[in-house]
Amino acid sequence: MNEHQNNPPRSATNDNRTRLRLFVEYDLEDGHAVPANPDQHNYLRKVMRRKDGDMVALFNGRHGEWLARIAYESKSRCVLIVEQHLREQRVPPDVWSLFAPVKASPMNNIARMSTELGVGRICPVLTEHTDVTRVNTARLRANAVEAAEQSTRLNVPMVDEPEIWRDCCTNGTRQDVSSCAPKRAVRNRCRRHCRVCSPAGHGRS
Repeated sequence: MNEHQNNPPRSATNDNRTRLRLFVEYDLEDGHAVPANPDQHNYLRKVMRRKDGDMVALFNGRHGEWLARIAYESKSRCVLIVEQHLREQRVPPDVWSLFAPVKASPMNNIARMSTELGVGRICPVLTEHTDVTRVNTARLRANAVEAAEQSTRLNVPMVDEPEIWRDCCTNGTRQDVSSCAPKRAVRNRCRRHCRVCSPAGHGRS
């Protein structure tokens, strides 16, 4: 008898390689019913065509990753019944991504790639030569959430409001950045773009 007849293929919805992952704000514990928000409900039902009883992985950045069962209550509402603990929560590395704002599409890509690389904080900074000063942090956060769901990380990085680069320097961020790159490169870059760190302005508050 054919070996495949005795071992039917696993459902894609229950395969670790293809299982959907959703980020939620609620606490995760065995037996909890987590309500899906409207966007998550639409994604599960209409985009991914998941059926009642299919499985989805949940994470909230605090309690690790859990397996939950989809339970549709109506055409516009569903809950996710938490059933099995998959992974313990890990403390993410204290790595920040600092960048000068650019146009919306490239900036969203920065948020996604920073999340995929595992950074813990996304920090737009305004330099003396920054052209783009308006930053949609809610959109950056949405892109970070989506990237986290599509990766294997168990949290979503924090997204800060834009801050002036010289304020970052005086608040101690310059030291954090220096520890992540060659000191000479950071010093030269900082001198070009920051009055505080320039030779004329060094030491000013």
